[in-house]
Amino acid sequence: MAGTPAVTYHDGQYDVFARSPRGVVYQKTWNGTWSDWKSIGGILG
Repeated sequence: MAGTPAVTYHDGQYDVFARSPRGVVYQKTWNGTWSDWKSIGGILG
């Protein structure tokens, strides 16, 4: 991942958002265990 990830928390769940070197946005979730990274689409410059 590139840059600094962003984290949100709501109702016992953490969501981490990060940008790949190509600018695609990915999300990883914690609600007792970590999910795999998944692409949520979009391209950030």
